[in-house]
Amino acid sequence: MWEAIGQGICIMGIAASKGSVALFLLRIVLKRWHIAILWFCIVSTTVLCIITTTLLYTQCVPSAFLWDQTIKGGYCWLNFTEVGLTMGAWSASMDFVLALLRT
Repeated sequence: MWEAIGQGICIMGIAASKGSVALFLLRIVLKRWHIAILWFCIVSTTVLCIITTTLLYTQCVPSAFLWDQTIKGGYCWLNFTEVGLTMGAWSASMDFVLALLRT
C-alpha cells in the first residue's frame, strides 16, 4: 500500500519538477515560440501525470487488490507497465526540450 502511495507522489513530483523548471525558463525567454513550447511542456506533462496517477490507483478492482493479491474476486484490468513506460518516455523527452531551451 505504501509503495502505491509513494508511486503516486513520485508521478506527481515529475509534473511539479518539470513545471518549476519551465516556469523559471518563462521568466528568461524572449521569443514567442519558446513561450508556447514551455506552456506545452507544462500542460502536457501535468495532464499526463494526472492520467497516469489516476490509472495507477484504478488499475485494480478493488483498489486494495493492487497491494493485497489475496483478495478474492479482485483483478487488475490494466497492464500498468505500458503506462509507466509511456510516462517515463514523455518525461525524458520533456527533459531534453527543457535542456535545449535553456541553452
